[in-house]
Amino acid sequence: MALVVASTSTSSSVWDLLGRDELEHIVNATRSDTRGNITIPGIAAACGLRGVCKATAAMHKDTPTPYDAEVLYNTRWPVGFRGGLGFSDADKPSMRFFIVYDPIKGRAFACTTKEGERIDGWKEVKRLWPLPRLARLVNGHCADLNRRLIDLDAVASGDILFVKKGELSHSTGVVPPPWYPQIVTESREPFAHATVAKHDHDYVAHKVTLIPDTKGKYVKTPSFVIASAFDYRNGHTVLELAPEYTSKCGKEKKVFNNHVASDPDDATPPIHFLSIALGWFDYGWVVQRWCMVSIYCHGKKRGETCYKGPMRERRRLTMSNLALKRSDKQASRHWNDLPTGSRSGRKPRGAALRAKEMIINHTRNDNATNNSGRLQSILQSPTRRREEQMQDEVDDEYARPGERAPIRYDSDEEFDPKIKGKKRSRAERLAINCAREMEEERRLRAELLAPSDCDDDEY
Repeated sequence: MALVVASTSTSSSVWDLLGRDELEHIVNATRSDTRGNITIPGIAAACGLRGVCKATAAMHKDTPTPYDAEVLYNTRWPVGFRGGLGFSDADKPSMRFFIVYDPIKGRAFACTTKEGERIDGWKEVKRLWPLPRLARLVNGHCADLNRRLIDLDAVASGDILFVKKGELSHSTGVVPPPWYPQIVTESREPFAHATVAKHDHDYVAHKVTLIPDTKGKYVKTPSFVIASAFDYRNGHTVLELAPEYTSKCGKEKKVFNNHVASDPDDATPPIHFLSIALGWFDYGWVVQRWCMVSIYCHGKKRGETCYKGPMRERRRLTMSNLALKRSDKQASRHWNDLPTGSRSGRKPRGAALRAKEMIINHTRNDNATNNSGRLQSILQSPTRRREEQMQDEVDDEYARPGERAPIRYDSDEEFDPKIKGKKRSRAERLAINCAREMEEERRLRAELLAPSDCDDDEY
C-alpha cells in the first residue's frame, strides 16, 4: 500500500481509486466478527474509517446494519425510533428490548419500549440500558471477572448448574445479583421533558427452569432475563430474552451465526444473540478499543485472541490477570507520553492504585456477605459446587442456598434485642402497625370525650 502511494503522482489517495464494491467489503469486514456477524464493537471500530477519506466516510454511512433506525431526539435524549433490532418475541404484546444504531449521528444505545407498540412502527423509549456495562456483563470479554454475569461462561459451555429455590427472588423468579448496583439505567417518566431518573436496582440474570419430578430444584438456561425495578426494590417487570430469537420489522429473521463449532452434531449450546451483538466472537483488540479491558489482550503468543470454545476456569483466571497487568502498564506508559498541559494532576502511585482496588473489592465482599459472616452461595464457583455435590462436602465460607441471618427488628424497623430470630412477614408488620394506629386513635378519642375538671365560670 505504501509503495503504491509513493508511486502515485496525483494528489488523490489510494482510497479514491477503489470501487464501491471494494469499499463496501472493507466496511463490512471491519464491522464483522470472526463468524461474519455485524456487532456493536465492530461498528465502533469501523467509525475510524470516517477519517480516512470522503469515500470511506460516505460508504460507512450508507452501508446498512441490522441495528439501523430512525431516531427522534429531545436534546440528547432519544424519545422514539423506528427500526432497530429486537431481542424478544414480536408476537407477545409486552415490553421489548432493542439495540438501536443511528447512522446519521453515529450513536448506538439499548433500550426497553412500552407495552403494546407495533414492532414495525414508531416505538417510544421507556428506559435506557448502558451498552458498555451491558457488554461487560454478557459478552465474555471483561478481564475483571467480578464484573461479569455470574456463571456466564459455565452456562455458555453447556454445564448444568443447579439452583435451589431459596436462591431465587420472589418478585422475578431468577437469581438476583449478590450486590447492587449491577447496572444503572435511566428513564424519563411520565413524559419526555421530565428529569432523568436513575434506577440502580435493575439487573440481568439467567433464566431458571424447574427440573421435572423434583422438589424445588432448578437449573440455569442460556436465556437472559431483564428485570426493571418499578417499586424501589420490591417489584420488577421481567422480560425474557430467548437465546435464538431476534425480531426486525415484525418478522423473525436469521441475523447471527451463533454456533461455536461447524459440526451440527456438537452438543455445545449456541451463544445468546445479545452476547454476539455485543462482541462475543470479536477479537480482543476490537472490544478493548471500545469500552473494556479484554481477557484476550493478554500479550502472549500462544494464548487465544478471540473465543474459540469453552475454557477452563484456571486458564481463564490466568488470562484475566495477564490482561489486567498489561492494561495497567499501557495506561502508565500512555500517561507518561501525554503532554504536560493535558495531564490531570500527577501520576498516581502504585500504592494508591492498589489501595483503590482493595477498597473496591472489600466493599463488594461486604455487600455480598450475610449478617452471619458468610458469603452468598451464588458467589461460589461452579466447579466447587459440583465437587461438593459429588463428595457431599460443605464449604463453611459460603452460606447455604436461601440461608438468611435472623432479623432482630420490630415492625417500625428498629432494633429490638428481645426478638430472638423471629422474622415477621410484610403482612404481619402491616397488621401490627394498623393495630397500633387504631389503639392510638381510640386513646385520643377517649381523651377528647372525657369531661373537663374545671368550670366555665373560672374563665
